[in-house]
Amino acid sequence: MQTVLAVVCPPLAVLTYGRPAEVLANLGLTALLFVPGVIHALKVVDRRETEQRFALLLRALGPA
Repeated sequence: MQTVLAVVCPPLAVLTYGRPAEVLANLGLTALLFVPGVIHALKVVDRRETEQRFALLLRALGPA
């Protein structure tokens, strides 16, 4: 769902996942040209989802 949002409205997708500096960067990229904003938003969304999967995996493994 976030991937679709990243393509339709990149700053909003970054706002839901990113830090304030990333939102400002994405607003600038989207204002410059739409495609760099989409690419940046997809990168932010993918990074966040990867971090969530990694945290879930670490919780599943439990204490060593």
